[in-house]
Amino acid sequence: MRLPLALLAVVLSGAALGGEDASFILDAGGSQIAVKWVECDGEKWVPLGPRLKEALRGSVDDVKVRLPFIEMTAKGETLKMAVGLNRVMKGGNEMAWFPDPARFEDGLPVLSARSLACALNSLNVECSWVTPGSHLRLGSVIIPPPRILPKREGNGAFHVVLDPGHGGKDGGACGRRLCEKTVTLDLAKRVRANLREKGFKVTMTRETDVTVGLQERVQMATKFEADLFVSLHVNASRNKSARGVETYIYGAKAQGLAEAELVRRENAESDYVDIIVSDLEQRRHNDSSIRVAGSIEEALVRQSGFTGRSGMRVKEAPFYVLARAKRPAVLIEVGFISNGDEERKLASSWTRQRLSECIATGVAEEAARLSGAVSRRL
Repeated sequence: MRLPLALLAVVLSGAALGGEDASFILDAGGSQIAVKWVECDGEKWVPLGPRLKEALRGSVDDVKVRLPFIEMTAKGETLKMAVGLNRVMKGGNEMAWFPDPARFEDGLPVLSARSLACALNSLNVECSWVTPGSHLRLGSVIIPPPRILPKREGNGAFHVVLDPGHGGKDGGACGRRLCEKTVTLDLAKRVRANLREKGFKVTMTRETDVTVGLQERVQMATKFEADLFVSLHVNASRNKSARGVETYIYGAKAQGLAEAELVRRENAESDYVDIIVSDLEQRRHNDSSIRVAGSIEEALVRQSGFTGRSGMRVKEAPFYVLARAKRPAVLIEVGFISNGDEERKLASSWTRQRLSECIATGVAEEAARLSGAVSRRL
């Protein structure tokens, strides 16, 4: 069964029930507080002004602005967010990644709704979504608890499933000299070698130029009880000047037209009913996925010579392989094969090796956190 075309368009375009609401809603202490969105660059942000502070009273002690930092304090813990960056510090020594960076607009600090939820959870303030992205409830938690990670085999190695996108009759995006399937396979082999040197256990969804279905790819992650699923891809655009790397975690909707087109291309064989059914289950791993994706993107942008597409921001999109992974999962677009300069870079063995080292570094930085008895929520 497939979704009707009209409903499918809603999923891809980013529209959602309640998406046109003028206010962010917070349930606190049995009452609902409406906070008017701040709109900037076509996106909606929650202002951390007097109205929200009043609603959070009893849960959050204080919100202070000491530019370039925004500090939120609760239960003796302090969260320090740098304006313009996803990376935050908790208690001075614990680092985490939020899905969207903090901003300062109209004289007020602002956060995206999902980053606000991450901030509250990071400060041990229980909250859950009534309507994802627009209506948050303090107190009772609806989301199922995180998955307890499987027992390790033998030496207890952290197990990563690497998924080289496309393959066989599916070449993926193609440039003048290269096709996506060739780049992703070579890159995955290099990432595997790097991770194995670091003591990781690695399984690949394909090791040769063969066709592997999307369902088969995610089933392998389940079969081998992997701790992390990493899908490797190369981007393309009608805009030949488009360039840079992007990292994605699962999200119920694409965040723009370019992302919607990318999802359409990568999900070509999938049934969107499967994605929607998987939504709540995959969101259990949302925070772990954000951390890994953020760590990988930072390493890529700082060390690979490729720019970031979204100011170091991890994106969300309803990719099938992320929706159905049932574990922390990220999808990486390592550059634009449609951009002549980046295609030349991707054809270089040196560049692929550098990219593989950055991806392995990003995975390794977060593996210790994911290896705990339970993947903690932010």
